[in-house]
Amino acid sequence: MKKFLILSVLVGLSGCKESSTGLDKELLNTGYEKCKEYLSKSLKSPSSLKIEQAVLSTFIASPDNVYKTYGSFLMNGDTIKKSYIDSNVRFREMLVDIDYDAENSYGASLRGNYQCNFVYMLENDSSTPKALDTYMFENKSDGEDVGLGVEIPLTKLTGSNFFLNSDIKNIIGARDSEFNELDKKAYLEIIEKHKYSEMNIEAEKLRKSWDKINISN
Repeated sequence: MKKFLILSVLVGLSGCKESSTGLDKELLNTGYEKCKEYLSKSLKSPSSLKIEQAVLSTFIASPDNVYKTYGSFLMNGDTIKKSYIDSNVRFREMLVDIDYDAENSYGASLRGNYQCNFVYMLENDSSTPKALDTYMFENKSDGEDVGLGVEIPLTKLTGSNFFLNSDIKNIIGARDSEFNELDKKAYLEIIEKHKYSEMNIEAEKLRKSWDKINISN
């Protein structure tokens, strides 16, 4: 009986992970469902939406997107916070790519493409992120940025953790959750981006102060 229970637990745990990326299925499903929600809201006729396929890709996050999303939260002065370094914090991206059919305002069926890009944070020996460490930061409709204006966290993982949504036809990625040399390089690039950003802020302050002096004269 005990062996059966242990085997059942192991099977259950293995069923929660997607095989190629090692990510929890509930993360992949939630990312897809959130992207579909934004797609639906953008349509003239949401009820006519038909998903052809969804493809999810995971990869090491670009320092640009990491700094854009997490910014000064990572920094202590001119370096990465020690707590992040000690926890081997690293960043990955997940791209949700949806091909669909939907009716326009004239009732004609048109095919389109909608993409949602997420960045998420891993720490210590974690292989999948927490909901609040996962942000949607960029959406595109037929290649055009829709302008989210703000990074949006996944407040809760709502997707199934046992079965992938049947709309998801392919997952492209590898088990690259462990801290590696590319993450060390990303830290250096993030530090440089922060220094450049701080220099621009100071330059803008100086420009405004000169403008005030010129106006007063």
